[in-house]
Amino acid sequence: MRRKALALASAGALWTVAGFVSGGCTKGTEGMEVFEATLSPANEVPARSTAANGRVQYIFDGTTVTYTIEVDDITNVIAAHIHSAAAGVNGPIRVFFFGSGSPHPTSSPVSFTDKSILVQGSFTAADVTGVSFSELLNQMRNGQAYTNVHTSQFPGGEMRGQIQLVNVN
Repeated sequence: MRRKALALASAGALWTVAGFVSGGCTKGTEGMEVFEATLSPANEVPARSTAANGRVQYIFDGTTVTYTIEVDDITNVIAAHIHSAAAGVNGPIRVFFFGSGSPHPTSSPVSFTDKSILVQGSFTAADVTGVSFSELLNQMRNGQAYTNVHTSQFPGGEMRGQIQLVNVN
């Protein structure tokens, strides 16, 4: 009996591993939505002419959004946010990551010359302003929200990227 239980457990483990490989699931994101944004000065309104660039990943697990903002060739970062608006349109701040008016202020501007993590953390419904958490998630799913990184040189934003849903596991 013990041998049969061990054989069944081994077969189950193999089936689980095979399911991840063949099903295309990303390990650790089952049941989650994954969003990304590519940050570029050309996406700003008006467009900026700088070398700054970056990317953002958001993972929604059903109650919390975990995020990482990575940047390159940017100096004196003073704030980063999620805004509500379509591409080409400026919109109101919905989530403060850090900066003026933020519940997570920084003491001084941040500068990077190589790809580095600008900020990472998580937010929940309590951190969203002006719309419900559900509405913000719908905006993110439909390309109606963007991430914006602000600098002392460009306080209105140096680079931004529309948030896009890339995977639902």
